[in-house]
Formats: sequence, structure tokens, C-alpha cells
Amino acid sequence: MKKTNELTARLVRKGEELWLLSPSVGAWRGAPTEGALLSPGESLGLLETLGVSRRLLVPAGAHGRVVFVHEGRRESAVDYATVLLKLDLSAGNFGGDIAQDEGLSADGLAVRAPMSGRVFIKPAPDKPAFVSEGDTVTKGAPVCLIEVMKTFSRVPYDGPGLPAEGKIKRVLIEDGQDVSKGDPLFEIE
Repeated sequence: MKKTNELTARLVRKGEELWLLSPSVGAWRGAPTEGALLSPGESLGLLETLGVSRRLLVPAGAHGRVVFVHEGRRESAVDYATVLLKLDLSAGNFGGDIAQDEGLSADGLAVRAPMSGRVFIKPAPDKPAFVSEGDTVTKGAPVCLIEVMKTFSRVPYDGPGLPAEGKIKRVLIEDGQDVSKGDPLFEIE
């Protein structure tokens, strides 16, 4: 029997379109059809990887009419960061602000992923997050973990242009989310 979890598609804004990208490799099934209206939290079908099916969700800040479906099919093989859907923003706002490259960029200063992998904002499932919005951090302090092939590496508060001490303005990632090298993780004031 297959285990079902939830994944959230990655979101990128390109002009008047929002692009929803695959958060993982796998077989994508049950894609919405062109012309469908989507809003945050809705299902984008299932993404199956190594026999594990996960429900794929529309991310926060994503809404609009589907104007492109990957390979024009409801079922297809996808890679990490494959453009699954393109949404037309002119179809109207279904609530919330439109995200600017949600999860992929930050205005101003940001702590960025030093490598690709799966990010964890807590040192253990039963522990609090390393940092939260509003926390003050200093150079070298751990802000999260990145796991690559079962090896966990601490990510310190550090990076080009970051002051010796900063305040976490916004957490840009979710616990267990896959990230690419250079993706912003935390926006800094």
C-alpha cells in the first residue's frame, strides 16, 4: 500500500504569470486542465516518487487561470523544478497578496542555501525551530539544517552582505522542503 503525504509546489513569478514548479522528481498524475481556476491549498494531483504518492498542493500566493500544463498532459514524468503549470494573474485574485518569486527570492538581505537538499527548521521533530520571525541572530549561529543523502549539515547565519547581527524578517521555507543551492531561506532586516 502506498503512503500519501502532502507536498507544496514551488512558486515563481514571471511577469504576468505564476509558474508552479515540481518540488521533487517523479510521476505527476491528475494535473488540472488548461482553463481551470486555482487558488492556494487546492490539489494539483499526485506526485509519485519511488512508489510513494504525495498529494501536490497549490502554494500560498498562487492563484489564477491555468494557461499551460507540462507536456499538455494530465500525466507525465517530471524532474525537480520542472515547470508544471503556468497561471495567468489576470484571471483575478482569489485572496491574499501575489507572491514575488515566493520561496525563490527575497527582497533585500537573505540567508541562502549553501547546497541543494532538504531543509529542516528544527533540530529534531520534538524541538522548537532554530529561529523564528522576529528573532535576532549573530554570525555563525545555526538557523536550520540541510539534509543530503542522510547527512545533516547545520546552516549558519552567514553570507555576503549580511551584518554581524540581523533580525529574521521572514521565514521563506517550510520544514521538509527541498531547496536548491542559492535559494533564500530567511529574509533578514
